[in-house]
Amino acid sequence: MTTVPLGPEAEERFHAGVALLREIAGDRVADGVLANHQSAERDVQGDLLDWAVGTSFGYLYQRPGLSMRDRALAVLGVDIGMMRSRGALREHVKLALLSGITPNELFEICFVLVWYCGMPTIREVLDEVRAVLESSSTGADTMERRSGGRESGE
Repeated sequence: MTTVPLGPEAEERFHAGVALLREIAGDRVADGVLANHQSAERDVQGDLLDWAVGTSFGYLYQRPGLSMRDRALAVLGVDIGMMRSRGALREHVKLALLSGITPNELFEICFVLVWYCGMPTIREVLDEVRAVLESSSTGADTMERRSGGRESGE
């Protein structure tokens, strides 16, 4: 399947998004996104990834007015309220940790939202939060990055 190359403006947003992703999540994640972008065996899923990185990290997350931490909190609230897929929730929990939100704050967010979302939803969310916290992919690297996370979207 052939893919459609990005236009100049979208290409610029994509690379700005990769740069921010590198700052937040590290070289391994950013290099993986770039490798997919440059792959000759791309499909429509690769196009969607380019669009998502360019739009979210290249545009939305770089707007002035909110810190990366505040944006991560907003995304988590939506994920929890809508009970998004476990994969999306896990990725956004990782983003929250990398943006400086502590594990205790994650649990407190769940406590606040239990009133609005219900116990069954929050129990599932807590299972996902615990899984992320226990995973090796967010261990020491996440804890190191939290102290140096992006403080402001300005």
